[in-house]
Amino acid sequence: MGLWCRNFMRSDKFLKILKISIFVIFIFTLVPTVSAHTPLKPDEENNSLDTAFDIPNPTKSWTLYRELHEAGEAEYFKLHLHEGEKFVVSVYTPRNAEPGFVPNLVVMSPSIKQG
Repeated sequence: MGLWCRNFMRSDKFLKILKISIFVIFIFTLVPTVSAHTPLKPDEENNSLDTAFDIPNPTKSWTLYRELHEAGEAEYFKLHLHEGEKFVVSVYTPRNAEPGFVPNLVVMSPSIKQG
């Protein structure tokens, strides 16, 4: 290494550039994590197959915050996937849910064959 390069690497300017570079790289690594889920709030009733809420761009990660208040109450959502696309879903229940409460999720499709 040349004398100029060694002197530059020991300088305050180099350390400042290095710190800024590390900070920028850190911020860019957080962007996918921070923007991982997009909230989706259906405005219309979706309590039947006929009024199912159409989820746009189903390969995008969406978050639906919904509440069901009565036994047997249901909400319907529809999405269209192409062969090879994955369908991943998680259902969370509140910590104060009644004992024995078990949420149900039913996935229906003309292409799904019974076991």
